[in-house]
Amino acid sequence: MKYLLIFALVVTVLLTSCKNSNESSSLILDEVIKLENVAELTTRLNSDQGITYDDKISYNRGIQLLSISKDSLVGKTVRDIIAFDKDKTLNDNMKAGQQSANVFELKNQAPVKLTKFVPTVDANGSPQNTLTYEVYNMSSMTMERVTGMLRLFNKSNNALVKQFELKVSEPIENGKGRAVSMNYLHDTTNNRDLFIRQNLQTGQLRMEWVPDTVIYSDGKILSVPRLK
Repeated sequence: MKYLLIFALVVTVLLTSCKNSNESSSLILDEVIKLENVAELTTRLNSDQGITYDDKISYNRGIQLLSISKDSLVGKTVRDIIAFDKDKTLNDNMKAGQQSANVFELKNQAPVKLTKFVPTVDANGSPQNTLTYEVYNMSSMTMERVTGMLRLFNKSNNALVKQFELKVSEPIENGKGRAVSMNYLHDTTNNRDLFIRQNLQTGQLRMEWVPDTVIYSDGKILSVPRLK
């Protein structure tokens, strides 16, 4: 019984030590930033062994963001600066993570394929191009509406050549696809238009599907949040 008590005490001490080692303990945390002490305070904090590695990163990143305005920085404590950066970093990462998750789901549930590109002329005899793409519904529900952008890139330098708005307003049943054709004027003096005609069939263009919103038959709306 004696040895069990000693063992429990040792484990408690070790756990407490580990917990404390992950938390800053310096008195500098509660020092207030003033116009005349911010440089010296930052120097002391960066060499203070009582401030954790993560908190030093947060403080210095916070200083960079807040120092553009005197009113944003002066009067705050070191602890305030660290908390500001941690909150901002968490919020930024949650937004970016949500955006990536939504894009992943949209791209995989509604993949798009460019199926045809035909040089034609309009009713007035002006040159135009007819672009046909097909949107596939890989979800378990009918899609009522799909919107986004189709972007064409030059494979050799990854430069954006042209982009088109994609919009499907007719239902797409699950497991099926829907082809949509669109026309756009061909500018014979525009190098990008000429490049597309010359290279679309040669494999020199890369298509990227940038989804925006999918509306499902049950009323669910999945869209890509915009980062600010």
